[in-house]
Amino acid sequence: MEIVESIVLSEEFRKRPVRVLVVPDHRVFNAATLQYLAESDRRPLSFRRPTKADDVADAVLLKEGGPQGPGPGAVVPPEILDAIMNRAGDGALFPCSDGSRILLLPLRTGR
Repeated sequence: MEIVESIVLSEEFRKRPVRVLVVPDHRVFNAATLQYLAESDRRPLSFRRPTKADDVADAVLLKEGGPQGPGPGAVVPPEILDAIMNRAGDGALFPCSDGSRILLLPLRTGR
């Protein structure tokens, strides 16, 4: 919660939407659903699924364990995941009812 709170209270958050990559494109934790929830709550957040290793983002939402999504689009190429993890800092963990965990990780600029 401290990380989320620090993002929300930052000067950058007030000036522009925070960009969050969503990996994988899970049934519940997917970019389209999260974007809808953010917009309906009038939150300046931008959620999307990574399409290449150098996608620009401020944070990443990852799911560890459990079902990863509804189809082939849920599988993220290893080079994209490696690039994301090389930029990830320490984050927050959220346990799920299926035994998996959602990780929210801030991303450092650059590679």
